[in-house]
This record gives sequence, C-alpha cells and structure tokens, in this order.
Amino acid sequence: MNELTQAVLLFVTGAAVGLAYMGLLWASVRLLVRRGGLFAYLVLALLRGALVLAWLWLAATLELDAWGILLSLAGFIVLRICAVRVAESRDRKAA
Repeated sequence: MNELTQAVLLFVTGAAVGLAYMGLLWASVRLLVRRGGLFAYLVLALLRGALVLAWLWLAATLELDAWGILLSLAGFIVLRICAVRVAESRDRKAA
C-alpha cells in the first residue's frame, strides 16, 4: 500500500471513530435531557471512553507512528468541526 492510500485510510478511520464518538455523545445528551437518565448517560460515557481506548490499542497494535496517529486525529477533528457546524445551523433554523 502506498503512503497516500495509507494516509487517506488513517484519516477516514479517524473520521469514522469521530462519527461513532459523536453519535454516542449525541445519544447520551439526548437521554439525559429527555428522561433524566443519568445511568444511561454514564454508560454511554464509558462506551465513548472505551471507543477511544480501543482506537489507541489498535494504533499501538498496528505500530502506527506519530504521523499516523496525527492523521487519524485530524480526521476526528475535521468530523467534529463539521458536526458542530451542522448543529449550529440547525439551531439557527429552529430559532
């Protein structure tokens, strides 16, 4: 696999982890606000932590260097920025 393909895969993998993380965060906040489900919120918080730890374990298992981890982190951050912008635009439309 050439370096460009590997870089794109690492970026997309980071974005996928970010998507799962943001989905769990959205679900946990939604449960907390609607039902006051503190237990469900805490369980989903543990799942988010486990997701990040699993990604770090996978990165260590694959023996990724610092650039590989940074590329994945960049994918995560780009997805987070997009999610915040989408949420802000929905809030503006709702107001």
